[in-house]
Amino acid sequence: MTDRNVESVLDLVRPSIREMSPYVGGVQISDYENWAKLNQNEFPYPPAPRVLEVLDYIKTHPHLLHRYPPGDHKELKKRLSAYLKIQPEQISFGNGSDEVLQNIGLVFLDKGDRYAYGSPDYSMWPNYQKLTGSMPVIIELPDGYTLPIDEIIKAKPKLATFSGPNTPSGAATPIKDLDRLVAELDGIFVDDEAYADFAEDDALELVRSGRYPNLIVTRTFSKAFGLAAERLGYALGHPDIISRVEAVRLPYNVTIVTYLMGLAALEPESIEHTRKLVGEIKAERAKLTQDLTELGFYVRPSQANFVLARGRSPAVAKMLYDRLAENKVLVRYFDSGRLSDCLRITVGTPEENERLLEKIRELSKQVSQ
Repeated sequence: MTDRNVESVLDLVRPSIREMSPYVGGVQISDYENWAKLNQNEFPYPPAPRVLEVLDYIKTHPHLLHRYPPGDHKELKKRLSAYLKIQPEQISFGNGSDEVLQNIGLVFLDKGDRYAYGSPDYSMWPNYQKLTGSMPVIIELPDGYTLPIDEIIKAKPKLATFSGPNTPSGAATPIKDLDRLVAELDGIFVDDEAYADFAEDDALELVRSGRYPNLIVTRTFSKAFGLAAERLGYALGHPDIISRVEAVRLPYNVTIVTYLMGLAALEPESIEHTRKLVGEIKAERAKLTQDLTELGFYVRPSQANFVLARGRSPAVAKMLYDRLAENKVLVRYFDSGRLSDCLRITVGTPEENERLLEKIRELSKQVSQ
């Protein structure tokens, strides 16, 4: 028996997978109490009290941990459908909206199919393209970061995925434009609405109308519901289309803790709690935008829980990013292309936002001296 050569085994990997790299998010920390963590668009507050009670419930019902969780998500679909005023059959849950988006790609994309996505936009889009072996059709977004409707239609993709509001800018495409896009597009359009709770409008009414079976909306409990660690996302669409997404879903893909927390998050008192905090985030977003503007940044109007602040130059943006981190304030810096002079800043608590602004004021004085 001879030892196998690792290169010969790596040759068995699909060519498109060889080009893939693991997702790299923002910097992670463990001692949160010492930092202002404003780099991953997380909700700065814990989830609703009823959600936290699930942890105590699990302690008194330990059998739930050695039994499989509900595989059909029946009760969770029922509760979410009541909240969104759609049918349970229009929902597919996943381990975060990332899994749901991957499932959509597996349903619709085959090798060589045209797959359109935006730039700059969500950094996972190229991974879904490589995973499916589809043909990338990269749509460069205009300066306002809204969807170039005619360009997407002319590209004739089988599948198109775009974030709305856009990440990393927070810009929102008017729903009337999205309506025209899905009406004229022959392929499937996925509107990734991770930040919809912070926006003035969304595509939910288009889903409710049933007029566009080629529209799928994805959402998450990671942002406004404060459940980023629990990984719960979902897709919304026409029942017949969602049934195909359900067909490729992995079994028992939502843990029992996540499932119960999802149910608790959708109770009336939890929803009221979440809406109140979302209102506070919106108010802080407006204040942060004004304060950063007064400090010399150009800040685009945002419909998300973050802002994109453009500085004087890439060198200044990188300096601020590094020096803020040295002072235990984390923001996001993109070291490439159109965003190289920008900082993306999550809207935190009033205390976190003020800490950020105070440090920027100090650093700006040092730069001007």
